[in-house]
Amino acid sequence: MKKVGANVFDEDIDKIAIKDYGISLDIIKKSRKVLEEIQSNLKYIESVVEFNQVKTLTAMKQSCLSDYHLMDSTGYGYNDTGRETIEEVYKNGAEKAERVARKTLRKVYKKVGFIPR
Repeated sequence: MKKVGANVFDEDIDKIAIKDYGISLDIIKKSRKVLEEIQSNLKYIESVVEFNQVKTLTAMKQSCLSDYHLMDSTGYGYNDTGRETIEEVYKNGAEKAERVARKTLRKVYKKVGFIPR
């Protein structure tokens, strides 16, 4: 009988991994253990991704980006409102992202010992 819950397909996946790809059961068990250990880190990364998506959408909204700005242009770049608007989105989003990235990197560097605490 198969397990009920999030790991319903683990048994089938294990069989395929072992038979078709030559992955040992020991490696599969170790990878699952590591995945469990880093679960909180993965959740944190997912929250950062979601936050960055909100920032990007906010920058797009502030710049009034619409489908009009994504249409074809002459390619010369003169009076290209699409290019100008997208550059504004990058500018608005990138300045904020740079500040957040520097702050985050500083925390990481301190944690791993690159910067004295």
